[in-house]
Amino acid sequence: MSKTPSKLLYIISDDNYFLSHRLGLAKAAKQAGYEVTVLAYENDKKFTDVIESHGFEFIKFNQRAHGLGLLDNVKLILQTRRVINQLRPDLIHTVSMRMMFLTTIAFWLSKSKRMVATLTGMGYLETASNPLIRVVKWFVTKAFKLMFSTKRIQLVVQNSDDYAGVKGKFIHEERLHLVRGSGVDIEAFPYLEPPEDKTIQVTFVARMLKDKGLEELVDAARIIQKKGIDNIQIVLVGMPHAVNPYSVSEKQLNLWQDEGLVKWQGFRSDIVEVWRESHIAVLPSYREGLPKSLLEAASCGRPIVTTDVPGCREMVNGENGILVPVRNPKALAEAIVELSSDAGLRLSMGLASRKMVVEHFADDVVNAQMLEIYKGIGALSEMGSRLRGNDDKKGENDRV
Repeated sequence: MSKTPSKLLYIISDDNYFLSHRLGLAKAAKQAGYEVTVLAYENDKKFTDVIESHGFEFIKFNQRAHGLGLLDNVKLILQTRRVINQLRPDLIHTVSMRMMFLTTIAFWLSKSKRMVATLTGMGYLETASNPLIRVVKWFVTKAFKLMFSTKRIQLVVQNSDDYAGVKGKFIHEERLHLVRGSGVDIEAFPYLEPPEDKTIQVTFVARMLKDKGLEELVDAARIIQKKGIDNIQIVLVGMPHAVNPYSVSEKQLNLWQDEGLVKWQGFRSDIVEVWRESHIAVLPSYREGLPKSLLEAASCGRPIVTTDVPGCREMVNGENGILVPVRNPKALAEAIVELSSDAGLRLSMGLASRKMVVEHFADDVVNAQMLEIYKGIGALSEMGSRLRGNDDKKGENDRV
């Protein structure tokens, strides 16, 4: 008799985020024998068509939560609980701070047995100075300590700083795992020879958020411009994020572009071509889990300029890029100018980037670690079922 496939439910904020950050893992899980379902917000039917083309079932959220909106979040929790109870997955995997919080509540209210949560960073809860946001962070941390008290939940973090910060705070170390990043398909993102253009393209690929260091990058562009250096072009690729209070508006992005500081390209799906056109990858973020955009840039052989903060610093090993202090446009400008003026340094750092990704961050490396976590949870679940079955038999024997 063939074994029934284990049901795996991914609960993700957006369909396009699933495609960019979890598709490789889901494909590996399916190959390992899991029956995969994705619950996410549908931004565009073309994204969900791609998800379903891989043999995954897609279920869409009825609405998207905005900011701290209580009613929308409650609706998401109730829908998530309903989907969990109808599907009866053997394992749930949820990703990101917001979805982790909402899904964990739904998990507690449902009949589900096992869950993995991946913390991709604290986002604006960690970096914001707004008193209300700081209160929310305190509440969320306390809530997680309670919600993660059950042995049915495992937590994955993406960098060593988050591991040290979370360990013992709201989950026991035996249920905490360090898996560095989401992985990158090194064949889909191959090594690319540096472009020969005389104008050096420095590219920022991310959502257009202030806590990604976007304002500091624009200030650095202004510093470079004032120095009279005219062979550096800073390119922004990505869109604002309406539900994030630190999103930069399209109006502001266009103003910066009109000022000649940056070139904003908006959303692009051809990210390999983005890196083919680029000489340097930049991300002056305030804090990350482990940035996918830098993983992909490094896989394509691009040197990195990023901040010396959790998540970002894991992308620079001393040979493949330059770390700069956070919120420091002057240091950022200096690093960009240094790399832009030295083709040999860019080449050697780009080769080191590719080597680092192949050895430590490739899909097969990261996905193997995640599947081991899935497997371990499944083994625990089967053990628990056997123990409960033995207890039931013992009870029956005692009653005879």
